[in-house]
Amino acid sequence: MAETMTEALSLSVQHVMLSPDSSQLTLKIFQTESVISVEDIVRLLQNPTLPRYKLNIDGVNKAIAVFTMLREGLGESEQEQSIDFPPIAIANKVDAILHIDIDNDKMSAYARITVAYGGKSITLDDIKKRCEQLDIKFGLSTLYIIQLLDICRHSYPGRIYTLKIAKGLPPIDGIDAEFKQLVSTDNHRKPAPTILPNGKVDMLNLGEFITVDVGAVLMQKTPVYLGEPGKTVTSETVPQQQGIDHPFVINDNVQINPADPLQLIATKYGVPIEKQGFISIDDVLLLEEVTNKTGHVDYNGTVVITGDVEKGMNVNVRGDVTVMGRVDSAHITCGGDLTVQQTVIGYHKNTEEEQFSCEINCQGNFTGTLAQYARLKIGKDLLLSTQLIHCDTECDGSIKVHNKSLTKGSIIGGLTKVKSNIITAIIGTSGSTKTIIELKGDVSNLEKVKDVQLHDLQLVNNFLDKFKQADKKADAILNIAERKKAKRQIMLEKQQYRDASDRIQNEMAITKSDIEASYNSCFITATRKLFSDTTVSFGNQTWCSNEEYGPSTVSLFDKNLRISPYEAS
Repeated sequence: MAETMTEALSLSVQHVMLSPDSSQLTLKIFQTESVISVEDIVRLLQNPTLPRYKLNIDGVNKAIAVFTMLREGLGESEQEQSIDFPPIAIANKVDAILHIDIDNDKMSAYARITVAYGGKSITLDDIKKRCEQLDIKFGLSTLYIIQLLDICRHSYPGRIYTLKIAKGLPPIDGIDAEFKQLVSTDNHRKPAPTILPNGKVDMLNLGEFITVDVGAVLMQKTPVYLGEPGKTVTSETVPQQQGIDHPFVINDNVQINPADPLQLIATKYGVPIEKQGFISIDDVLLLEEVTNKTGHVDYNGTVVITGDVEKGMNVNVRGDVTVMGRVDSAHITCGGDLTVQQTVIGYHKNTEEEQFSCEINCQGNFTGTLAQYARLKIGKDLLLSTQLIHCDTECDGSIKVHNKSLTKGSIIGGLTKVKSNIITAIIGTSGSTKTIIELKGDVSNLEKVKDVQLHDLQLVNNFLDKFKQADKKADAILNIAERKKAKRQIMLEKQQYRDASDRIQNEMAITKSDIEASYNSCFITATRKLFSDTTVSFGNQTWCSNEEYGPSTVSLFDKNLRISPYEAS
C-alpha cells in the first residue's frame, strides 16, 4: 500500500531496486509531498552504491508523472489510496558496443568501443573474432587493442573511444633510372688556359682542361628501383608505381664500360659535348688565332680559338665554336653553339643592299658580349651581356641583351627578327635611332596546321553523315543474316570514323593551346627605357613608339600589340 502524503518522504537509495534478472534498476513508487524532478532521479542514480546503468528517460518521465499524480491528490478515495504502484524501470544495463571500420583504401582499420553501462565489456577475443569476420588479416596490433581495452576499462559508461588497430603496408613507388654527368660539357665554351710568362697561351694545358682521354668515365647510372608492393589490412596486394629503366644513349665515340655496365666511357680523345641529355665525344681543334697565316678553318668537330678571328677569315665548323678573343669582320658558321668572349664587329659593305662584313650563322645558342654591324642568324637563343647595335638579326629562339641584374644592356638600331621574345634594359637611343623589331612567333604555321585539321574534320563528319543512308539501306535487307552482317560492317566502319573524329578534335585542342602559347610568348621588354622611333610588328600588326617610355613591355592583347608598364617580379 502506498505511503501517505503526510509522511513527506523524499527519494533515497532504498527506493531503488535491482530487477530480478539484474537488467534494470527500478524505482519504488510512493506518496510524498516533495516535488520529484528528473534531476532528483539522475542524482539518485549517481550514488556510488548503485551500478552504473544507462538512464531510461522514458521510465524516469513515467515515474515523475505518477509521483505528481499522487502528490496532487488525484486519488482521494480510500480505494484509490490503497493502489500499490509497481516499481518503474529508470535505468537499463547495456553491454559495451563494438564497431570496426575499414578505410576505403583498406590501409587502416579502426575499433570504436562504446563503454558498457554495467553490462558486458568488450574483450580481446571479441575484437579478434570481429576482425576475422571482416577478413582483417594483416597489420593487426594486439598492443593497440589492449591499450584501447584498458582505456575503456577505466572510463565512464557511454564514453566512445576509437583507435587504429590495424595498419596496412603502403607500397613503395619505384625510382626511374638516373644518369649523372661526371665531366663538364661546358669547359670548351669557358676555357681557362694558362698564360705563360711571355704572354702566350699554354695550348697543352688548355687541351687538358677541355678534353677527356680514352677510357674517361663520362656518366654514372643509378639503376632503376622497381619499388615494393604494399598490402591492405585484408591482405590484398597493392601494386606500386614501378620505376622505369632507361638505357644509355650511345652517341659518337662513347660506349658502356665493359667492366661496369653502369658507366659510360669515352672511346676517343676529344671534347665532351652534351647531346639530348647524354654525351658524345667530339674531335677538338685548338687554335691560337685565325688569320691569313693560318688560313680558313673547315672542321668536323669542335674548335677552340684562344685569340681572334681576323678580318676576311671564314670558320666553318660542324660542332661548337669558342672564340676567346674577338671576331672582326669574319664569317663563322657552326652546327652547334657559338661563344665569343669579346666583341663581334663588322661594317656595312653595301648600305643599299644591307651587306655586312661580319656574318654569324649558328644553329645552336650564340653567347657573347657585344655585336655591331653584323648579320646574325641564330638557330636557338641569342645571349649578349652588353649591346646589339645596328645588326641584321634573325633568331629562332629568344633574345636577351642584358647583365645579370637587368640594369644594363641595349638594342640599338638595325632589324631584329625573333621567334619568341626579347628582354633588354634599353631599346633605341635618346636620339631616336630607328630600331625595327619583328616578332615572328609560330602562329602562322600553327594556323595552317589548324586549317588542315579543320578540313580533315569536315571530311570525316561528311563521311559520318553518309552512314545514315547506309543504315536505312541495311534496314531494308529482308534476309536477317545478311542484314545483321551489313549492320555490323557499317558499325565497324562508323566507329573508325568516330575514332578519327575524336583524334582530330584532340589534335585541334592541342593546336589551339599551342597558338595561345605562341601569342603569349611573343613580347619585348625594356627594363629601363624604350625610346621613340622603335617599331614592333607581329604579322599584320604594327606598333610604333612616338615618345620615350620608362620600363615597358610590348605584347599582344586580344591579338593586338599594346604597350604596358614593366614590373620586375
